[in-house]
Amino acid sequence: MRYVPHIGHLGAHIERRSNCRRFLACPTCGTTGQRVSAVERTVAHIALGRPAQMQARVSVYRARCGCAATFKLRSPEFPPKGQYSDEVRNVVANSLIRDCLPYWKVQERMVEDFQLKVSLGYIHACFYWAYRQVNTEARRRWAVEHFSGVLCIDEVHDSGRVILYATDPLSHITVHFAINTVNDQEHMDAFLERIAQRFNHGRQRHGCGCFKRRSMIVSKSTDVVDLTMTRLARFRANGDVAEMIT
Repeated sequence: MRYVPHIGHLGAHIERRSNCRRFLACPTCGTTGQRVSAVERTVAHIALGRPAQMQARVSVYRARCGCAATFKLRSPEFPPKGQYSDEVRNVVANSLIRDCLPYWKVQERMVEDFQLKVSLGYIHACFYWAYRQVNTEARRRWAVEHFSGVLCIDEVHDSGRVILYATDPLSHITVHFAINTVNDQEHMDAFLERIAQRFNHGRQRHGCGCFKRRSMIVSKSTDVVDLTMTRLARFRANGDVAEMIT
């Protein structure tokens, strides 16, 4: 659906913020500085169905230490030297990660819902910001705890890189991923080995010559692994699909 102007346009929405303390501690050493002036900042903001801006009055303080001549109060609602408020960054990051939208779809959403145009570079920066907020080890432990027992492994080639990823199609989660510059058996084996180490009952079996790459079955139960390998062996020997379901 193409974007069309909303009927009954409400006009721009402006939010104003002011934080003008008389004294503020230096962010480097903690020495108290005194306010000497204030500056106005305007950044793009979020409002449903109409353009929005955030106008903030930020104080400038004279430093009484040797760290700098002056320093400014850091506003918690938008980054220093940024053009967008933190709320814009949060909406873009949620659209990418939570809603799984591609970059161009995020651009369309921002225009249709908030009448705000954002560049691909800004969207990419929001994605990296969100990635830095993730505790990787905690995320991996959570993926193992919520693992359903079914694992799909695939690869994507992009800009000379190979992205290997393992997903759980039943729980709709990514168990593990790796980015390599070479697509060979050695990197695939290392990728499968790292996955197997995360599961107490994960096993690797080899010997099926019909597969170009090693096959791996992962489950929380050793009995499920043994049963699956038995059915695969019977299918390989007899060539009958019925051997997989009997």
